[in-house]
Amino acid sequence: MALVDAQGMFHLVVKSQNSNEIKCQTPEFCFGTPKSHSLEKREMNAFIDYYKILQSERNASNEQLKRSYQRLVLLSHPDKAGDGQEMKFHLIQKAWSILKDPTSRRQYDAEFACYENDQLLLYNTISISEMRFDAAEDAYTYPCRCNGVYYLEAGELSSNKVIIGCNECSFSIQVNIAR
Repeated sequence: MALVDAQGMFHLVVKSQNSNEIKCQTPEFCFGTPKSHSLEKREMNAFIDYYKILQSERNASNEQLKRSYQRLVLLSHPDKAGDGQEMKFHLIQKAWSILKDPTSRRQYDAEFACYENDQLLLYNTISISEMRFDAAEDAYTYPCRCNGVYYLEAGELSSNKVIIGCNECSFSIQVNIAR
């Protein structure tokens, strides 16, 4: 079972099979924030990173994902790993069922990209004309308030707007590109 606490953290709640003990975990492969911070009405907007569950990179081949899945499913099988591994085992199974099929993997990747864009800390929206162009590097730069730099290569100007992250902090900016 999943829940969102008052601070907006996503947790897995696992009930032990041997007792009524309930364990609350915040797994590293889950991201979550509530859409509304109201305690009366909290909708959960959480996304599970199936690549992290399979301990794989996003660009991993299907064969690499399969090897990782096979290794992890053996390690976490409830018959071998014991109590507390059932949830992990089911998450590994679910991750593999989504990522093994090219069509569902593409859909998952697209949904995950949308989720990540929604989670960005958008610090500012600027015009490309506000950025400094460096001809030697064929790139645009813009200073961040943390003294870091937003860096945009000229080759990335294919759309009307681009979201780029600071090289030092978690802020992002949206750059509007006038055509």
